[in-house]
Amino acid sequence: MIDQPTVRRPRTGASDLELFSLGWRRIQVLLRVRPPDAGFDPALVRIRHKATGAAVPLTGWEADEDCLTLRVNVMQGPDAEPLAPGRWELVVPGPRGGKGDPVRLVGDAVAAGQSAPMSFAVGLRGTLNVVASVAARSGTFAIEVELDPTVAEPDEDATPIPGAVAKPGLIAQAVMQVRIAAFAVMFWCLRILARRNGRRILFSSDSRADLGGNLKLVHDRMVARGLDREFELLTL
Repeated sequence: MIDQPTVRRPRTGASDLELFSLGWRRIQVLLRVRPPDAGFDPALVRIRHKATGAAVPLTGWEADEDCLTLRVNVMQGPDAEPLAPGRWELVVPGPRGGKGDPVRLVGDAVAAGQSAPMSFAVGLRGTLNVVASVAARSGTFAIEVELDPTVAEPDEDATPIPGAVAKPGLIAQAVMQVRIAAFAVMFWCLRILARRNGRRILFSSDSRADLGGNLKLVHDRMVARGLDREFELLTL
């Protein structure tokens, strides 16, 4: 857990954060920063649309020694929708409240003027092109969002994408259904043998023998936070 003490704000209301890195983790922008003092509260930080003023809190943050990794999920904007097209800025409440003052990033990483572009398919809406960047001169962090309404139609004659999984045939589909049914029976039997006690957490996948993807990410994060000493983590 992260302590969230009362914020001690500078007179201007703005906060200067020392930037160490800027990058992505799947659909989240990651900012690894060092706060100006122990009183900085990331719970008050907002990502705000410059044109409309719509704002949402950070998706979350992680403590790492004396640093924080701030996370912004570009698919979780206002009303749980992807961030709307336009410019989004990082702000904190001013000394008198209001819409908030921009967060200024400082440090050697800012001088490089870092930029991290990504693109995400959003169904029939098209493609969301996102660029998270830090201005070298001002130290301003912003997320520029652009929606390309063009929806790419699949080309059956095109060269297969490396690593892509082909559509399974009739036999493969039958085998898959048998595996799913067998997994459901095994899971039902284990529920009888190992009753719920509020302290047992089961990680399982019906598509692979070991943990991977989001399951592994959650499992490893719980172990890193020492929750395996409080709960019994099981894998199937």
